[in-house]
Amino acid sequence: MLLAIIVLLIFIFQALPMFMGKAPKVSNAIKILNHVFYTAVVLTGLVLFWQIYQVAGTQHWALAKLILLIVAASATIKAQRHYTNASSQAKAGLMIASVAYVGIIVLAITKPTLF
Repeated sequence: MLLAIIVLLIFIFQALPMFMGKAPKVSNAIKILNHVFYTAVVLTGLVLFWQIYQVAGTQHWALAKLILLIVAASATIKAQRHYTNASSQAKAGLMIASVAYVGIIVLAITKPTLF
């Protein structure tokens, strides 16, 4: 849970300047931390998914959370990479990532049964 909160805080820290129309000033340390935390969240998610799979079978909400995390990470990275060339596309990428993060939070809270 702590890793997820840190990933969300890093996303907000990097996305706010882009939504305000300013060029993001991200240091190399933040970029490295971003990659480390995304990797840690994905790996722990895969381990937890495997443990849930062995006990209860395929839980679609857990698989959906992993897919949404990959979408959010990909959209965030692409938005930050192409911000100087096309800020409207970068903002669209950040909106996609924001929607994915909201979906992850909803799935984490409700854990619905998807058929």
